[in-house]
Amino acid sequence: MSVDAVIFDLGKVLLDFDLEKCFSVLSRSTGVSADRVRSAMFSEKMVEFERGVLSPEQFFEHVSIQIDGAADGPTIREAFDDIFTAMNENIRLAEMLSQRVPVGLVSNTNQSHSSFVEKNYKFFHIFKAKIYSHEHALRKPEPDIYHRAIDLLGVPAERTLFIDDLEKNIEGARAIGMAVVHLPPGKPLLPELKAAGVQGIA
Repeated sequence: MSVDAVIFDLGKVLLDFDLEKCFSVLSRSTGVSADRVRSAMFSEKMVEFERGVLSPEQFFEHVSIQIDGAADGPTIREAFDDIFTAMNENIRLAEMLSQRVPVGLVSNTNQSHSSFVEKNYKFFHIFKAKIYSHEHALRKPEPDIYHRAIDLLGVPAERTLFIDDLEKNIEGARAIGMAVVHLPPGKPLLPELKAAGVQGIA
């Protein structure tokens, strides 16, 4: 197979993240249990946030109400955003690939996180297509989110490689004919790219 474009997931593929850090920080500062903070965030409201139905202000106000106002929206947002770590080797490979073929990004994320990472990490210019779920009211593994990315890249699905850490998202891409690399935490990317037929990388 000829790989003429590559699409990356963001979280756990290019940027690691640890939401437990957010829960712990808020728990220590408010006295609210980490489990309660977690429950306040992980509700149907998180899905609405990732679909762009809720603004950051609306989502963080919801979380604040759920923890009885123990922290205000801006305080919650600061802890919520400060969870990322660069996965430098994978970023290096993505940058190298971008010099050879079009590369894209498809991420289930929210406006707060996408704004934060684009401000704080300097590799986003490499992407010819960036599809954030909150901007398109779509989430992986829905077929249309993959189609939007490949349409922007101008490469057929069967010649596009999709990389994600979650099996359900991999299956969604495979279902529309894309080649795939499942990259769970700890699995090195370079051997997987070579096995998928990507040329000229090291």
